[in-house]
Amino acid sequence: MDVKTNRRREAILHEAIAGRSQGPARGQSQNRKCVMFNGLPVQSLPLGRLLAGAATYAIPAFQRPYAWGVEEARQLLDDILTASGIDDEGQAQPDYYLGMLLLLCDPQAPLPGDPSSLVPAVPAEPYQIIDGQQRVLTLTILFSVLRDACNGDAAIAARLAGLVSIPSETGTLGDQMVALPRYRLGLNGRERAFFQRNVQRAGACRPSDERDEAPSEAAQRIFAVRDAFIAAIAALPAAARTRLAEYLIGRCHVVVMLSHDIDRAHLLFTVMNERGKPLQRADILKASVLSEVAADDPGPSRQWDEIERLLGPLMEEFLSHLRAVHGRSAPRIVADLRNLVRDTGGASAFLNNVMLPYAHILAGISAASHAVEIAVPYAHHLVYLNRLNGSEWKPAVMLVLRRYATQPEVAVPLIAAIDRMAYALRVLCHGGGKRTARFNAIIRAIDAGEAMSGEADVFRLSREEARTAAYNLRDLHDRNPQISKLLLLRINDLIEGGLRSVNPSGYSVEHVLPQRPPATSEWREVIADPELRALATESLGNLTLVPQSLNQKARNSDFAVKRGILEAAITPETDLAIMRDVVESPAWTLDTIAARERWLLAAAGSFLGVDVTDVGIDHQLRRGSDGLKGG
Repeated sequence: MDVKTNRRREAILHEAIAGRSQGPARGQSQNRKCVMFNGLPVQSLPLGRLLAGAATYAIPAFQRPYAWGVEEARQLLDDILTASGIDDEGQAQPDYYLGMLLLLCDPQAPLPGDPSSLVPAVPAEPYQIIDGQQRVLTLTILFSVLRDACNGDAAIAARLAGLVSIPSETGTLGDQMVALPRYRLGLNGRERAFFQRNVQRAGACRPSDERDEAPSEAAQRIFAVRDAFIAAIAALPAAARTRLAEYLIGRCHVVVMLSHDIDRAHLLFTVMNERGKPLQRADILKASVLSEVAADDPGPSRQWDEIERLLGPLMEEFLSHLRAVHGRSAPRIVADLRNLVRDTGGASAFLNNVMLPYAHILAGISAASHAVEIAVPYAHHLVYLNRLNGSEWKPAVMLVLRRYATQPEVAVPLIAAIDRMAYALRVLCHGGGKRTARFNAIIRAIDAGEAMSGEADVFRLSREEARTAAYNLRDLHDRNPQISKLLLLRINDLIEGGLRSVNPSGYSVEHVLPQRPPATSEWREVIADPELRALATESLGNLTLVPQSLNQKARNSDFAVKRGILEAAITPETDLAIMRDVVESPAWTLDTIAARERWLLAAAGSFLGVDVTDVGIDHQLRRGSDGLKGG
């Protein structure tokens, strides 16, 4: 089940619980009353109380390994940044709901957050996480990264540390008495010690070239999420980090449900994840719209059915896009859409003039994600846009195609500019809130007739944004691995002179010079200085794309071996120019990487519209790295 569907199911349950809880009103005490459903304890808790006192949590051995990747983790962070008002510099939501947490524990165990569980000195058996482990583990990584990033603010760092571990207790290590941390979350299997060393331990989430070897695929995902969070948090000002930490601790809530036997816990898990169909906003709007037309007129009902057929699972997303196209952004979505129906002339006019045309447009946009032979001059832009995680760009494209479908001389440059802006905002590492705010401004400009070409002011990056984008291109993979891959695919197409029909998920980014070459590797002789080697490793010039299956196989090999592996894997389908130039290189030295970086940066800068003259290895060496030595 996808994250959004799961959140919708949980939101309905959360609202039902909140409605029956008789708890205090928002703004009063957060000690909300516990709700009991036939012996089933349920409570809504802020994270600061969930992870307080003596409460510890464990992931049972029967649970699946950590399955979230950077995409899911960044989406969670983006959602929280938006809710907190940090991402778009807006007003924070009073609270943010993170979902349901189903726990298994002894019958005598209190709910987390209960006064009897808030005494740190009283050890307790860990609560077993039956549902919600992916979020809890991801949040633990986020807390650990924030803890180490907020080391200049002792008070907030201490509060964050308390979410990750219980204040140290004294124990023996060999023949010495030492302070032993007791961590809030315990993983199962071989990831447990790995997670403690590389995430939970104080200082483990500071940027460093030294790291353990990941013992499993789940551990590799943990590393990837940790590194993505480190890059995202590093981009925030110190005040924003503190604000984020405080919002997480006090305003982000989970609904905790306890079960005292495994069979009942399994049944609850099954019910929450597999049964029932949640009420959709589209269902509510449908009832509202169709109630306004004559009962004996089958036309509107057929039109709605056609829209549902066209859009399928995109229906809920479509309603949000309709609001954005019409400049609506109020938080009450259904009420806002009802007002839109009224403002566009009633139910029939809304169906004929708004919903149906825009449904066809969105269906066409979505079809372009997997059909590159669409006979429209902007099709390749839609393919590139559809590769991005997130849909904040879609309302702008929908508006352009609605207004200028018969004027390609206007539509094509505008869609090209939307494409360029969507990628530029990702290179800037902007979160979902900032990206949405930027595209809302673009929609207003298009709607007002102020943006009739890609040269309009609304499509221009500020001087500071252009500098930041150029700066981020130096080590883009370290900042945003997914956009790094997508940008490399675009550069490949620029080299080849046309759109290559590939599935991005079938490729991974390969560091030719490995990130962690073994101690005996020849790489340590080719570029002997550790600082310079680290600089070259994350350079755009050191990256290529390889089929997903090859990434592990070629990972830490010396260049001659790696080149042979890549050459053997080349087929007509995988013969990318950006992979072929690596295979054809006689050696892989600092000079090779710097030269390759120059033209890759030039290609990226040309597409994004930023000046890359003062970035890259050459420039960094000129700025004062004279002491660095390389091969």
